[in-house]
Amino acid sequence: MSFRKIAIAVFTVLVISITWFRSPIPPRDTSGALSIELLDVLPKLAGKAQFQNVWHLQSPHSDFGGYSALIFDRDGRMFAGSDRGRTLLFDAPDTAKAGEIFAEFGRFSAKRSERKALSDLESMTRDPATGRIWAGFEGINTIERVDEDLSSGVQVKPALMQEWSSNSGPEAMVRLRDGRFVVLSESRDSWRGSRFPALLFAGDPIENDEASQFRFVSPSKYRPVDAVQIPDGRVLVLLRHWSVGLPLHFANRIVVADPAEIEAGEDWKGQSVARIDDPSIADNYEGIAFEQNDDETLTLWLISDDNRATYQRTLLLKLRWDPRPSLAGASSAKEKARE
Repeated sequence: MSFRKIAIAVFTVLVISITWFRSPIPPRDTSGALSIELLDVLPKLAGKAQFQNVWHLQSPHSDFGGYSALIFDRDGRMFAGSDRGRTLLFDAPDTAKAGEIFAEFGRFSAKRSERKALSDLESMTRDPATGRIWAGFEGINTIERVDEDLSSGVQVKPALMQEWSSNSGPEAMVRLRDGRFVVLSESRDSWRGSRFPALLFAGDPIENDEASQFRFVSPSKYRPVDAVQIPDGRVLVLLRHWSVGLPLHFANRIVVADPAEIEAGEDWKGQSVARIDDPSIADNYEGIAFEQNDDETLTLWLISDDNRATYQRTLLLKLRWDPRPSLAGASSAKEKARE
């Protein structure tokens, strides 16, 4: 039996096993309570980002969990989107006392289907000027735009995205400040490759779905799962790796890449910022957002998708990262410039 057939067989068994591990479906609960627990851990991170805190989020609400995208709204509250088209608006846990905090559950679109294949929201991006939000749905490879109050939903199915796998569609999407959009697929362009199909839209894809194609290059085994543009114009891309070894585990990386370097038909890659695989905080992080601090550093927020599985958690991870080049790096660059 070929390696490919063995890998497919093992993957099938694992998928079935994960289904068995899923929590039993309880009666529907629309309680809005959201509880937070600050975890007493001191994990080790590889890279330049520094660990700040991590919280375990829990709620009895039937729509809680499965969060794959994270942004901030106009009022500075966190807004998470799930793989069933549900949303959660909540205050950052370090701005409230431990215990229950403000939480508002909803749907990204009032007409969103109950079927996961039609409501698998995997990415979100927002225009701070208008408040409009765009979401990427991977089950149907669709981009939807809504107004700030989540009304007036308009969808488009970009032609080039229809070539992507239905389970690896617009996994990461970011609206750049100049109005362009970058969309990354989670599906490799080859069986064991490290390149992922990507699109660059010249403007709002709802208005014009024509785009140029390029490839995002990821570190070995990692897949892109979310992206956000930071103040200096570069883009942070959150990556996720699911190891099928024993024990099963997740690992994440964050890389920073310059959209000015995107060229049609070419590779686009970045530099590593952090690697997250410490068992005390490791999980399926799929959403990333940031806040800028007074000292020009950034607070990075990551939220994990628990897949509604009994062995996973909804974690909110807070990191601190200085995007400015280090003095050593700056000196080295100057030396190279003189050569």
